[in-house]
Amino acid sequence: MNLQDYKIKNSKQCDCGYEFTVHDLTQLKRLDKAIYGGNVRHVSETKCPNCSKETLLLLKQVSQSYEVVDISQKNKVAPKVEIVEDTKATEASKIDSDEVTDNSNEFICSNCKKVFKSKQGLAAHSRTCKD
Repeated sequence: MNLQDYKIKNSKQCDCGYEFTVHDLTQLKRLDKAIYGGNVRHVSETKCPNCSKETLLLLKQVSQSYEVVDISQKNKVAPKVEIVEDTKATEASKIDSDEVTDNSNEFICSNCKKVFKSKQGLAAHSRTCKD
C-alpha cells in the first residue's frame, strides 16, 4: 500500500468538518509494519461523505472491534460520483447478515458496521444489536 500521497491530519476530523468514526470503515487492510508505537496495525481507505476527499482511517484494535486513532488524506478532491445500487445484486451478495473482508477473516455487523474477528463474536453481538 502506497502511503506517500497521504498527509496525516493528527485529528479524526476532515477539513470540511466531518468527524470519522468506525462506522465509516469500508475495507479493512492490515499494514506490514505497525505504526503509532505498535497501536495501529489496520487501515481502511474511504472517502469523506461531505467533500469526497480520499481518506485513510488509521485503526487501533479494541477488543473485537476497532477505533479510529487518526486519519490521513490526499490533497486532491475526488469528483463526487452518484452510486446507483442494484437491490437484486446487493441481496444476492449478503452472507446471512454478516460480511467478510477480502484480506482477512473478519466479520462486520450489517446493522451497526462493527467489526469482529470471529463469527462467534458477531453472533453474540447480533443478539443484542438494535442499531
